[in-house]
Amino acid sequence: MEKAKRFTIRRVLLAAAYLAIFCSAEILLFNGKWFYKTLNDYSGAVSRGDQLAARDYLQNLQYFYELNKKLHPLGLDGIISESFFKDAQNYQSAYDYLTGNYEKVIKDLQGKEGYWAPYMRANAKWRLAQGIFDGSLNKSKDKKTIMDEKKQAIEMIVMTKDDYERAIKNDSGLTLPPKWNYDMSTDPSAIARALAPKPIKVRSRLGEGGNKGNNPGDRDGDAPGKGTLDLDKKGGNKPGPSPNPGAKREG
Repeated sequence: MEKAKRFTIRRVLLAAAYLAIFCSAEILLFNGKWFYKTLNDYSGAVSRGDQLAARDYLQNLQYFYELNKKLHPLGLDGIISESFFKDAQNYQSAYDYLTGNYEKVIKDLQGKEGYWAPYMRANAKWRLAQGIFDGSLNKSKDKKTIMDEKKQAIEMIVMTKDDYERAIKNDSGLTLPPKWNYDMSTDPSAIARALAPKPIKVRSRLGEGGNKGNNPGDRDGDAPGKGTLDLDKKGGNKPGPSPNPGAKREG
């Protein structure tokens, strides 16, 4: 009786295929872990208003996007993108918002749905409206120009209610900021208060101090994907649509 062969070309190929699949799965899980860690670090930088750190972490996120492109020959890049990178535009727009590039935020998120896209889009329109209104206060302009710019700013703010409404409908966490901002965009007196010039606040630093854990760098992230995006992180900004009062931190 002929003894069965333990090793055949077919078995070797099957073993190699299984090994490749298991190794790919292990690498994917490992990279997924570091992707979410990088995303959390990026969110923390956005929450703190740290533009330099946010820029660096955003570049680190790009590494994962480029890595995913290598899976295209296997037809797996689409699956990974849907699982990990479907909110990639929101991450970029959060950085653009942080750096004051509000027009780019509105353009890139145009037509996007969900929670973060309409919420950031509306916030960016608020900021642009505040800039237009500030420009209308230039006394060197004629009265008609001043009135037209003020009207444009108010109309832009009123239109944000539609985006805030979309955010509310997609807010699984039932958070306060989109509701608060929606109410502001429909209240003429609240709009007037938000657009009115505010006195400059003088801030004095009274010593270093601080206990362990009070370093802003210890905070986790609350940018898109977690928490809310604060409209008033930068010192000196006028109160626009209100961030979440009472929340432990805005993102």
